[in-house]
Amino acid sequence: MILTPLTTAVLGGLIWLWQSQLQQHIDEQTRELTTRLALTEEFYRRKLTVYEKVHQQTADLANALNDVRFNPASKKLAIDSVHALYVSYSNDTLYLSEVLVNDLANLVDLSAHLPALDPNGKTTMQEVGERLSSIEREMKSDLHVDELGKFPGRKIVN
Repeated sequence: MILTPLTTAVLGGLIWLWQSQLQQHIDEQTRELTTRLALTEEFYRRKLTVYEKVHQQTADLANALNDVRFNPASKKLAIDSVHALYVSYSNDTLYLSEVLVNDLANLVDLSAHLPALDPNGKTTMQEVGERLSSIEREMKSDLHVDELGKFPGRKIVN
């Protein structure tokens, strides 16, 4: 008779110990996941900021290059825009994909060799425009723009 209460007490103690260890493990995993999510969120926040800046600089560059074709006095602005884009993507390689960095380097090179900026240049505005389109596609791909608003594993029916 004394064996039943003693067995129940020991078994209850073991279950309580197991539950407390399990809860401690769950708490540790929750803290680790929370930290990982916060770091990931901060990284993607910074990445988006860099992509927004690069996008604005490519738009500014396109406008400056269009202006310089018709107004040679705006040559300095165009050169400054090429330089600003170069500095930007050179400093932010941590957040930019390798493909995008290569495309941006190619855009800077093409832009610097436009006849409006370099008398010996052979680049055409069509080449610059094609590179700008390629950069925009790559940025959208890197940022997964086409996936925004979709729920993983679920199809949205229109």
